Amino acid sequence: MYKALQFFYQSSRKQILAASVASLVVAGLNLSSLNFFKELVVADQDNKLFYFGLIASQIITALLISTIVGKKITWHFEQILIECRESISRNILRRPYDAIKDRLNRIAPVLQFEVAEVRKFGKNLPGLVVAITQTLVVFAYMFYLSWQLATMVLTLFLLITCVMIVALPMQKRFERERSINRTKLHTKFELFNLGYKNLSINREHGDHFINHSIHTPNYRLAQENTKIELVKIVLEQLITAIVLIGLGIFFLGGQDWVELSQPVITQFVVVMIFILPSFIKIIVFFNELKKVENAIEQINELSKDLEDAIPTLKNQPINNENNSAPIISLKNVEYFYGENESEFKIGPINTVIYENEIVIIKGGNGSGKTTLFNIIVGLFQPDKGKVKYKGQTLSLDNIQFYRNELCCHFTDSPVFDDISYIPENKFENSDAYIDELELTGKTNLSFFRISDFNLSFGQKSRLNLMRLLLEDKSIYVLDEWAANQDVHFKEKFYLEIIPRLKKEGKTVILISHDDKYYSIADQLITLRNGQIESVKMS
Repeated sequence: MYKALQFFYQSSRKQILAASVASLVVAGLNLSSLNFFKELVVADQDNKLFYFGLIASQIITALLISTIVGKKITWHFEQILIECRESISRNILRRPYDAIKDRLNRIAPVLQFEVAEVRKFGKNLPGLVVAITQTLVVFAYMFYLSWQLATMVLTLFLLITCVMIVALPMQKRFERERSINRTKLHTKFELFNLGYKNLSINREHGDHFINHSIHTPNYRLAQENTKIELVKIVLEQLITAIVLIGLGIFFLGGQDWVELSQPVITQFVVVMIFILPSFIKIIVFFNELKKVENAIEQINELSKDLEDAIPTLKNQPINNENNSAPIISLKNVEYFYGENESEFKIGPINTVIYENEIVIIKGGNGSGKTTLFNIIVGLFQPDKGKVKYKGQTLSLDNIQFYRNELCCHFTDSPVFDDISYIPENKFENSDAYIDELELTGKTNLSFFRISDFNLSFGQKSRLNLMRLLLEDKSIYVLDEWAANQDVHFKEKFYLEIIPRLKKEGKTVILISHDDKYYSIADQLITLRNGQIESVKMS
């Protein structure tokens, strides 16, 4: 409970205090309305309308206060969660890719599901304050009516609380298992989305994927949901059962040792029925507490994992005064797959790339092209050796500054429709790029957003290239960009677009299998078994 309340209280003291004061007012109005009902019952005909109006005005006032305060505090907590999601997202982008890639499958479920659980908790806090306030005030009134009956009811409620406390650890265990299986199921559905075409063509594979890969976490998630709901139902029914049994025992024999008038007993029962929903709300809140505690633990674990285990990338400027140095150089660079050097590695790699060069990297499958690509763009940090930019060694302190100089295309790059991050003055050539990439009528730019009209994979790659051309950085690094283009557009890409970029002073690094166009390269680097086999200069 402490973790959950601390999560909100750290930044919400004033809001929680204001909600508590408003809740006291609402509770007072509700209790006053309840008291005036007694007056309404015994009032003569001339005064009934007065008491009815008084009751109605108090109920409406309480409703308005609850609505206004509830809206404000709910929105306040929503803003906290907005910042939480965006803070974690920013934190992720500042981490080295090779260190975080194995954690990426946890990010979406935590940001989507676990944060939503915390949101639900925050939304219920104002109602909880009202429920607790009303319960305390009503208990005080019960003791005023009859300390014996109030003691009996308090004993019943304490018994219910003990049952709930016993059930909480079990509830927390179920919630944690649910989070684990929810993450697994989310990952499988992402894979289902990516592999839809393969799975739909090979129905045997598709059916097997559903029956095994999806069914297992789906079934386990359903089991945990059922357990959680069962605990909730049992607790709610147990509350009602204990209260009714206690009242039954009192009416069977308790009246022999408690001398009360019938009006007092009637009023006591009415007050107890009035307070029962509030008490149930409190019990349900504590039942939900383990859910939100688990969610906060998941959020904190991800945040702590990012903070403690993974270094932060920084944006320290790089001195660009050494104009004679290569724009990019790799010296004795090695990268290992796995825990030790005996497993597959690339390197040692030694190569230099000068400004305004076209460099093509080629090699067979498994030769290390993509790994070298990831090292060049700063996604992978070499285990040995140095990568330099304009003569300065890249490190975690300056790698982000270097990355900001790159336009990158990956084989799995998605289409980002919102490109408003690009300065407005760079959109002057957008129509020309659309024509050049033969996307006229297939897409348009409106308010710095790209419209995607069910384009083919190759056309989507052209959209990505248009985005990179609009970015207009000094270095273009493209992994197999032309692989999904037809013969006509490959020729345009290699013989028109790339030479134009060179003419504009850009440095272009390509991974390519299109040997027909290798002649455009200033350097042709061939990789084999993770090492440079040859370098041909034009």
